[in-house]
Amino acid sequence: ATIKPKAVLDGNADYLILIKGNKATSSPFDGVVNAEGLGFDYGLDSTVKGQLTSTTTINDQPYPAFVSNFHTKGDICEIDYTKLSPTNYLFSTAVDNPADNTYGTSSFDSIRDREKVFTASAWSVDNQRLMPVDGYKWTWNFTSQYPAIIATSTIANSTDTQNQIIATVSTSTSDAQSLLYATVKMPSDNSYFGGNGQKTSSQLFVFICANPWPSVNPDGTWSPWQDSALSGTGYNAMSYNYDFYYCRDSGGPGTDDDLPEVTEGQIPTTTGEMICSNDSAITCTATSNNCPTGGSCIPSVLKEYYFFSKN
Repeated sequence: ATIKPKAVLDGNADYLILIKGNKATSSPFDGVVNAEGLGFDYGLDSTVKGQLTSTTTINDQPYPAFVSNFHTKGDICEIDYTKLSPTNYLFSTAVDNPADNTYGTSSFDSIRDREKVFTASAWSVDNQRLMPVDGYKWTWNFTSQYPAIIATSTIANSTDTQNQIIATVSTSTSDAQSLLYATVKMPSDNSYFGGNGQKTSSQLFVFICANPWPSVNPDGTWSPWQDSALSGTGYNAMSYNYDFYYCRDSGGPGTDDDLPEVTEGQIPTTTGEMICSNDSAITCTATSNNCPTGGSCIPSVLKEYYFFSKN
């Protein structure tokens, strides 16, 4: 359950959270119940997991209850940064499975198909998640970098998912990339405006393949293998901003007939041929730079990787 204040809380104040349990042992219950309609800990048996072991007096009546308290800061917690989850995602099929399309069911958005729900969130400088309240409220503006590749739509039959969006891949796209943006938008009647316009994004990949390499991560995120900067100095330690991925799937059932998974390693720096940076047809040496004006002597191969089968 989520407790959502209706307005900005007072600063430097003590607050008490009390969740009232049930005095009755059967329905109708007079306190909190769960989704199945069962009462919240009406007993006081300390040997039962989850049972409350003390009572709280409410309007002169004793109730089993959960009690907690907190103290607010002097200043309002303003938005410092935002997140969009998942941070990256692979659409590996352009076919929709309607079995996960109904909001409010346990199967909603549980199948990897051509649709995916993304959730935006706002955070304070001390990493507390923030929720909009009267006086400091906001909505989210979602946009796709390439709407022809990834379209966006709101969740049908929902009134409490304004921080979520459905991204849907085009049926005519097989290999592409796009960014999904989420931007904080505050109304003019707010009392506070810190964080208005904050923007975040997720990287979306479209690669229609039943068995891609790299594999999809256990948390559902995915990104290609990417070159990265290494420790040390020199051209071999720099990042050259390229990525690599491929489809292992051969089209048949299962994975026995698929291409192998690979592992990578870097080839150490070598002292091979040197060329001029502004004219690759001219060879040179590091000690005697005979390159045209403005050129420098660099290795003809800046960086090399090898990819071998894991098996």
